[in-house]
Amino acid sequence: MSSVKLTADSGGGTVELKAPATTTSNAAKVVTLSQNPGMITQVVQTAKTDTTSLSSTSTFTDISGMSVAITPSSSSNKILVQFNVNISNLSNGHVDVRLLRGSTAIAVGDASSSRARVSISKESAAHGNGMEERTMMFLDSPATTSATTYKLQWKTGGVDAVLNRSKDDSDDSSHPRGVSTITAMEVAG
Repeated sequence: MSSVKLTADSGGGTVELKAPATTTSNAAKVVTLSQNPGMITQVVQTAKTDTTSLSSTSTFTDISGMSVAITPSSSSNKILVQFNVNISNLSNGHVDVRLLRGSTAIAVGDASSSRARVSISKESAAHGNGMEERTMMFLDSPATTSATTYKLQWKTGGVDAVLNRSKDDSDDSSHPRGVSTITAMEVAG
């Protein structure tokens, strides 16, 4: 019987992989390692490097280019979603962002009267040279092995907003451009 033995440095123990005692052909054998709970089994990411804008609206709208699709290998696995957005508002006011799985908002606050249910919010005075980054992580349980899309939507409170650039966006080094990302990681259950 053939085997492969891996020995850890400093006497930390060994792991041995053994072939079957007999084989009926010369076909390759596949060794599948069991997944440990909490192990990251796949990672997918979308990075948005261009800019986009939103005219004042109180209706959530998809942020162009800010979605990612992942197909879980087991329905008991979870998906850890992380996103960061670089936002500027063009006048005093606020910009709200929410995370969705498909068409369902997730990682949002509880319902309370007419208050908006959001994942993150940026409320500040407009600043000509600044972008503000907002980041969030959320562990989701989609309970599926079908392709699952996570995306971001945004809305504003009476202001225009831009993503990945400063308000003034003048062509000089004091007006930066940024990147926004959304990452989905499958976590073994």
